[in-house]
Amino acid sequence: MRSKVKAKVKFTHPSVGSVLLDSGDISDGGVFILKGDITPPELGEKVSVQMIRLPMQAPIVTMKVVRYTTDGMGLKFAFNEDNSGVLN
Repeated sequence: MRSKVKAKVKFTHPSVGSVLLDSGDISDGGVFILKGDITPPELGEKVSVQMIRLPMQAPIVTMKVVRYTTDGMGLKFAFNEDNSGVLN
Protein backbone atom coordinates (compact mmCIF):
# COMPACT_ATOMS: atom_id res chain seq x y z
CA MET A 1 0.00 0.00 0.00
CA ARG A 2 1.31 3.43 -0.94
CA SER A 3 0.96 6.45 1.30
CA LYS A 4 1.20 10.01 0.03
CA VAL A 5 4.17 11.60 1.74
CA LYS A 6 5.33 15.08 0.83
CA ALA A 7 8.85 15.46 2.22
CA LYS A 8 12.22 16.82 1.20
CA VAL A 9 14.70 14.13 0.27
CA LYS A 10 18.46 14.38 -0.14
CA PHE A 11 19.14 12.31 -3.28
CA THR A 12 22.76 11.36 -4.02
CA HIS A 13 24.30 9.69 -7.08
CA PRO A 14 27.64 10.33 -8.85
CA SER A 15 25.84 11.54 -12.00
CA VAL A 16 23.95 14.32 -10.18
CA GLY A 17 25.82 14.81 -6.90
CA SER A 18 23.60 15.55 -3.89
CA VAL A 19 20.35 17.35 -4.64
CA LEU A 20 17.15 18.10 -2.75
CA LEU A 21 14.04 16.58 -4.30
CA ASP A 22 10.44 16.02 -3.18
CA SER A 23 8.87 12.67 -2.38
CA GLY A 24 5.50 11.74 -3.84
CA ASP A 25 4.62 8.56 -1.97
CA ILE A 26 6.19 5.77 0.06
CA SER A 27 5.46 2.08 0.60
CA ASP A 28 7.05 -0.89 2.34
CA GLY A 29 9.14 -1.53 -0.77
CA GLY A 30 10.24 1.93 -1.79
CA VAL A 31 9.53 5.55 -2.55
CA PHE A 32 8.51 7.68 -5.54
CA ILE A 33 10.67 10.77 -5.98
CA LEU A 34 9.72 13.78 -8.13
CA LYS A 35 12.72 14.29 -10.41
CA GLY A 36 12.86 18.05 -10.42
CA ASP A 37 15.44 19.41 -12.87
CA ILE A 38 17.84 16.45 -12.84
CA THR A 39 18.50 13.78 -15.43
CA PRO A 40 17.83 10.64 -13.39
CA PRO A 41 20.34 7.79 -13.19
CA GLU A 42 19.83 4.72 -15.37
CA LEU A 43 17.41 1.96 -14.39
CA GLY A 44 19.09 -0.43 -11.95
CA GLU A 45 21.51 2.19 -10.62
CA LYS A 46 21.90 2.45 -6.85
CA VAL A 47 21.38 5.81 -5.17
CA SER A 48 21.52 7.14 -1.61
CA VAL A 49 18.41 8.73 -0.14
CA GLN A 50 17.84 10.56 3.15
CA MET A 51 14.67 12.28 4.29
CA ILE A 52 15.52 15.69 5.71
CA ARG A 53 13.87 18.41 7.80
CA LEU A 54 12.63 15.85 10.32
CA PRO A 55 12.79 16.30 14.12
CA MET A 56 15.69 13.82 14.18
CA GLN A 57 18.35 12.85 11.63
CA ALA A 58 17.03 10.13 9.32
CA PRO A 59 19.30 7.31 8.15
CA ILE A 60 20.86 7.31 4.70
CA VAL A 61 19.49 4.34 2.77
CA THR A 62 20.57 2.65 -0.44
CA MET A 63 17.89 2.40 -3.10
CA LYS A 64 17.70 1.17 -6.69
CA VAL A 65 16.04 3.03 -9.57
CA VAL A 66 13.30 0.69 -10.83
CA ARG A 67 10.94 2.82 -12.95
CA TYR A 68 10.39 6.23 -14.52
CA THR A 69 7.36 8.37 -15.22
CA THR A 70 7.20 11.83 -16.73
CA ASP A 71 7.10 13.25 -13.18
CA GLY A 72 9.74 11.23 -11.40
CA MET A 73 11.23 7.87 -10.54
CA GLY A 74 10.35 4.85 -8.48
CA LEU A 75 13.05 3.69 -6.08
CA LYS A 76 13.19 0.30 -4.37
CA PHE A 77 14.97 -0.32 -1.08
CA ALA A 78 18.26 -2.12 -1.86
CA PHE A 79 19.08 -3.92 1.35
CA ASN A 80 22.64 -4.85 2.26
CA GLU A 81 23.62 -8.38 3.25
CA ASP A 82 22.64 -7.58 6.85
CA ASN A 83 19.16 -6.54 5.56
CA SER A 84 19.37 -3.15 7.25
CA GLY A 85 19.21 -1.06 4.07
CA VAL A 86 21.24 1.54 5.94
CA LEU A 87 24.60 2.67 4.63
CA ASN A 88 27.38 2.45 7.18
